[in-house]
Amino acid sequence: MTPQAASPRTRHEPPPKGSEIDADTTLEVRDLVTSFRTPRGALRAVDGVSLSVPAGRIVCIAGESGCGKSVTALSIMGLLPDNA
Repeated sequence: MTPQAASPRTRHEPPPKGSEIDADTTLEVRDLVTSFRTPRGALRAVDGVSLSVPAGRIVCIAGESGCGKSVTALSIMGLLPDNA
């Protein structure tokens, strides 16, 4: 049995001390980072994404192809592939 190093899929930072999260916020993401392990090393796909979704609101993430929209959503939902 070969031991494998534990590698976090994403880095979630708690809110800074003294900051308040509004009770009417459905989703708060701060400084989301997601990397994928590749044969050539780690590939950082998402670096420092922050967003806040107020209760009862709909948010759209828009951007160019390959900018990290899907990886951001999959990271938030915990649905990343095994190499993340």
